[in-house]
Amino acid sequence: MSGGSTNPSTSNLIRRGFDWSGTTPRLPYILVTVAAMGLAAMIPATRNFSGANTAVFVSLTMIFPIWLGHTRRRLRDVGWSGWLMWVAILPIIGLILTIFLAFKPGGDLNNPVDKGYSRLGFAVSLAFGALLLSRAFWAPYWIPAGSMKPTLLVGDFVAVVPIYAPKRGDILVFRPDGSDAEYIKRLIGMPGDTISVQNGVIVLNGKALPQANPEPYLEAYTPQGAMNRLPRCINAPEAGGVCEKARLSEILPQGRSYDVLDMGPTPLDDVAEITLEPDAFFLVGDHRDNSNDSRMAPEQGGLGSISRDNLTGRVARILFSSAGSGLMYVWTWRPDRMFKRVE
Repeated sequence: MSGGSTNPSTSNLIRRGFDWSGTTPRLPYILVTVAAMGLAAMIPATRNFSGANTAVFVSLTMIFPIWLGHTRRRLRDVGWSGWLMWVAILPIIGLILTIFLAFKPGGDLNNPVDKGYSRLGFAVSLAFGALLLSRAFWAPYWIPAGSMKPTLLVGDFVAVVPIYAPKRGDILVFRPDGSDAEYIKRLIGMPGDTISVQNGVIVLNGKALPQANPEPYLEAYTPQGAMNRLPRCINAPEAGGVCEKARLSEILPQGRSYDVLDMGPTPLDDVAEITLEPDAFFLVGDHRDNSNDSRMAPEQGGLGSISRDNLTGRVARILFSSAGSGLMYVWTWRPDRMFKRVE
């Protein structure tokens, strides 16, 4: 017989999840685990910062610490160290451990009660709950392509926050009409603006945006990111050589500036003037000659203007950055981009 209560009532499961001093049999552990996994599985089905997304993370905030406590109690029930619970939160290995705990019979342990574990469990549960709840107010995104160079590089892992009042120059995440794909571009045109492109220069409300301080932009001519794509270059480098582009500082009417890349004449260097609808925004990639954006209408293969309802959030910070083909290639991380604020 196990050393924990077999009563699977909701109140009992919650109360014992915050008490790390006892043990939990298989049935209560399975019930709590199924509830936690069910909520976690709902995350991909919700749109970031939507009401459903927030509800899922608020619910996870409540269930995850309880599951963590029951995992520790269940480990003690099978005769293992309760501190192995930290293994349970790791990808793959944690899933294997969770399945093992769900099926392994418990023992007659009569473990002594230590109220210190109960207090510690409560404190750690609060810390994890606060961390999970914060996730309702930011979302992680991985940059797979180079349309936002040099501001965002292939392999950047960024934090996106909700957007309430979009500002010109913000880097936004959005979904075009009729598409589930999300894009990241810079906001240039606001509702009611007139905008065009002449010889590669954006003309906003009749005034060309200054592009100053031209200088070379250099990067290694090697495959980048998970898709192993070679960067586009002005020159014709050999593998492992130096890829060149032109870098210019573009300045918005309010004085906000950022760098853009140019590779010479392209079809998108000249775009006829349009006037944005009252709820439409014009977004463009910083790598102007390597970006599919609002400069081209959807019927021409572009994204067109983006409505307010299709804006997801604003890129606030680069959390970390990997120059390799995957997140786990720690040796390829770029230390100079850790927690870097995005302008």
